[in-house]
Amino acid sequence: MALQRQRRTADALVEYERALAFGPPSETHLLNMADAYAFLGKRAEATEYFKRVIGLAQDSVRDNVQDSGPRAILAYSLAQIGDSSRATFEVDQALRHS
Repeated sequence: MALQRQRRTADALVEYERALAFGPPSETHLLNMADAYAFLGKRAEATEYFKRVIGLAQDSVRDNVQDSGPRAILAYSLAQIGDSSRATFEVDQALRHS
């Protein structure tokens, strides 16, 4: 994340990819990758990672419907792939449970 904050996004992506070798990725890890690809204008790659984030976030929400963190991540990712109605619903749910 430090590399990405320094606007060394391509370097950050290399390190994010290396981190994938250390076990299953978290929602945050995949979200960082999606945002980095989007920043670089690589929309197709970003969309694939946002979809992976959505899958993990939906699992987290299923496990604990009261946890607003995964709902907010889910809402953001849904908005990024153009599903604004579901994103709005998830924002509303996150606010109710925060």
